[in-house]
Amino acid sequence: MSGRLNHVMVRNRPGTAPAADPVSVVDTLHGHPVPDPYRWLETSDSPATLRWLAERGRDFEREAATWPLRDQLAERIRALVATDLWSPPVHRSGALFCTVRRAGSEHPCLVVWPRDPGGTDTTAPAPGPLTVHDPCADDPTGRTTLDSWEPSPDGRLVALQTSSGGVERGGLRVVRTDTGARVGPTVSGVRYSHVAWLPGERPASFYYVRRDGVRGCAECGCAGSWTAPRHSCTPARGRGRYRACGSWTTAGCWSPRATAPGTVPTCGWPT
Repeated sequence: MSGRLNHVMVRNRPGTAPAADPVSVVDTLHGHPVPDPYRWLETSDSPATLRWLAERGRDFEREAATWPLRDQLAERIRALVATDLWSPPVHRSGALFCTVRRAGSEHPCLVVWPRDPGGTDTTAPAPGPLTVHDPCADDPTGRTTLDSWEPSPDGRLVALQTSSGGVERGGLRVVRTDTGARVGPTVSGVRYSHVAWLPGERPASFYYVRRDGVRGCAECGCAGSWTAPRHSCTPARGRGRYRACGSWTTAGCWSPRATAPGTVPTCGWPT
């Protein structure tokens, strides 16, 4: 089959332009008129746009049915990409964390090779891996993704951020590494937030960044037992134009925080 695919030639055939009724819309940009006759197609849920999209879909299917070896080519591509995809590992107190997207799976899941307490070398990972979080198990529809994750310094807990439906602002939760069980409530309003665990804290605590959707500002707080912020600060305000992030050094001595109006970062390094 591969030999046949290598020698297939597909020639473009002349076709007609998609039918769409132009509308007289003209913008003036820097003193120059710029017509935009098909702006009505930007209203994605209008009856006219839906009808136009359905017609174009039927046009495509009719044309694609004439392509030679289309099914064989699709099957060949599926076979070539059917492999496990692993992320670089993260080491925490003898445990190794990483994500893996299994062959045929839609989304990656978080796995861990835990420490082997029964072995002679307590720093060596035990056989594994164990699944810490699988977004498809949480949401069988496949609309939920694992956006980011950060294990605690001792490797017993993991802070996870997930979002659903293509919305980048999601929720931050904490789960146990050994069982995947959730610890405490979910913090809403995060968007790829940096999570900075505080070494040696009991109960375990961390800094995170959350966007306040009501006030349109960003705040960085330390969650104690994931119930309510124990301490918070507001490094940036500006009706949603500011971004904030934070991290924590291994020794726990510095808490770098950065805010960015637009794309210009401003960093601080308080102790």
